[in-house]
Amino acid sequence: MMTQLHLRTISDVNIRKGSPSMTAAIKGVIYKDQEFDLEVEIIDDDTCDEVYPGNRKWYRDGNGDYLYSGGFEELSTNQTTPPTPEQPDAVTGQPGNSTPAPDNQTPPNWQIEKFGIKQIWEKTKGAGVKVAIIDSGLKIDHPEFDRSKIILTRNFLYTGDDETLKSDVTDECGHGTHCAGIIAAKGLKCNGIAPEVQLIIGKIYRKREDGINSTLFVEAVKWAFENDADIISVSLTMDTMSDDEQRTMSSLFIDKPNVMMVGSIENGDDLGFDRADMYPPALTNDCYSVGNIDNNNKIYYTMRCSYIDILAPGYNIYSTWNDGNYKTDSGCSMSTPFVAGIIALLLSFNNQQSQTITKKKIIEMIQNKATSFVSFSSKKDIYPIINPAGLFS
Repeated sequence: MMTQLHLRTISDVNIRKGSPSMTAAIKGVIYKDQEFDLEVEIIDDDTCDEVYPGNRKWYRDGNGDYLYSGGFEELSTNQTTPPTPEQPDAVTGQPGNSTPAPDNQTPPNWQIEKFGIKQIWEKTKGAGVKVAIIDSGLKIDHPEFDRSKIILTRNFLYTGDDETLKSDVTDECGHGTHCAGIIAAKGLKCNGIAPEVQLIIGKIYRKREDGINSTLFVEAVKWAFENDADIISVSLTMDTMSDDEQRTMSSLFIDKPNVMMVGSIENGDDLGFDRADMYPPALTNDCYSVGNIDNNNKIYYTMRCSYIDILAPGYNIYSTWNDGNYKTDSGCSMSTPFVAGIIALLLSFNNQQSQTITKKKIIEMIQNKATSFVSFSSKKDIYPIINPAGLFS
């Protein structure tokens, strides 16, 4: 049984991988004084560490990771059962097993309303801009996607010569489809930031637990460059790139310096940057790095580091899923396509005005127009929050 909790952290809480134990590997951290909703399975038995006397209660989240309950104050509790195939989804009204609708604090498409995206659509919806998404693939026949705007697909996991299989980007875990919906969903049940962009889809992994190969990533980025992508959105971590791979990446941006690669900072704390299995492309010099905020403009589930360029909404984001329905998810993976979509709107608007805008100018505009700034509670670093409305005022 999954339980919907409204929580506040009373201390920093480590996210543990593999088991409900204080000796389990740390995946990330949720910082003190964060308030949010989380759907979890509550575990309270002899398999769990008893950190505080008499308290063995742990939470297992939707990713299968563990959080010790002693670091939270439970503000409210509501038991939920995911809809069965015979029950309609809470938001779509269609059969399916997707995550229930967001709570009242974060209604579907909250980020569209809060950041003034509908007003920007009066000027542009991203037409004429090519956005490459390098991820787990795409549910191409999801009703939110205009098939005519998916202009190119490539499965980098397939090494044969069959062109049909080579272009098959079937999404096996849902992550890529969710990111694509944040950028380009038509607005039937969820809104993409730039619904008229053209999509280039590169599949480089099946499931997150399988890991992501840096060689495939570099190959996919090169392919996106060769096919004239204006923006490359990458919400992932991978093996550390070799020196040759880093040189290849750098040469691509030397040849086409105005291509924007937007990448997610890892969910968690800065200790992860020392580990080969936690290397986000956002650490490269050529990537515009994105962290995550919630609907109250608080930093949420984002690695503390100096690499963050901009913060954007990535909390309780309702988007497309690989079962043909929808799901709510949170993380830097969700804030990154939001920023990619905003940049697509900027490029499209300038194209309409027959104006050329450089990558350097785009970054300057985003940084200069940011109106809200937040810091992690235990650091003095100040990070800007993206201000889409200000970019078009």
